[in-house]
Amino acid sequence: MIEKGNMTDAEFIAALIAENQAASSNMKKLERENRMLTEKNRHLEKEKDKLEIEIECLKRDNHIYLEALILSKHRIFGKSSEHTADEGQQSFFNESEVEYTEKSEEPVSKTVKGYTRKSPKTKRDELIKNIETEIINCTIPEEEQICPRCGSQMKVIGKKYIREEVELIPAKLVVKKYYSNTYSCKKCEKRNMPVFLHGLVPAPVLPHSLASASTVSWVIYQKYVNAVPLYRQEKDWERLGYSLSRTTMANWVIRCSEDYFSRFVARLKEEMLKEKALHCDETYVKVLREKDVSANSKQYM
Repeated sequence: MIEKGNMTDAEFIAALIAENQAASSNMKKLERENRMLTEKNRHLEKEKDKLEIEIECLKRDNHIYLEALILSKHRIFGKSSEHTADEGQQSFFNESEVEYTEKSEEPVSKTVKGYTRKSPKTKRDELIKNIETEIINCTIPEEEQICPRCGSQMKVIGKKYIREEVELIPAKLVVKKYYSNTYSCKKCEKRNMPVFLHGLVPAPVLPHSLASASTVSWVIYQKYVNAVPLYRQEKDWERLGYSLSRTTMANWVIRCSEDYFSRFVARLKEEMLKEKALHCDETYVKVLREKDVSANSKQYM
């Protein structure tokens, strides 16, 4: 603000007019700059919307390419023996309908020059030749063995073959309690020199455990041959009346591998290293809580 001071009225008015013109000029300049900034901001908003659309498109394309890569890797490195249906879903529920045929022969495996082949046209005896056979004689109750014509007692004069079938006897559990008999010498006892002997007890598979050779071998067979996880085996044992946890089964597997299988593995490695070339599956797995080994390191089965 201009102060009048020693200026005349004319000089003071002229100064005010000049100041007003300068302020008006600055105001117009600010308005122009404001319009330019508004236009620039509108342009940036359009660019932002355009970039957001491009980002969404890139994300969608990346997702498609990632699925294609996973599918390609699965086709190259995945299992090829388990076929899936055309719609991409495994036939878990309609396997019976898929495999069914009205006239199907039960094939038998035969070893021919070192190779095992299946012969579809084989007699039924070949199918069951390695299975224990039990003869079932179907009889008439003794009180009904009366001739319907004359009432005389009838006798067996032969038997007629009817059919045969394979029966499955489900597994059952038996608790075996071991006691060691104690023996003493009566003659030495009379001489005040008692002698005692104890019955020999077989060594346990795992000390201080309910594990037996049959139970441990079944757990290992189910897991590594039939690919049945421990959590599923847990339910099977429960149905048999044994509350066997997956943690206990895991301990059995680890302990037995250390106590019984380590020497076999060492010997197998020794023999394999004698070969000129070895083939292996390099699919790696993650191992947790391994001593002195990072959880992110690659471990091979």
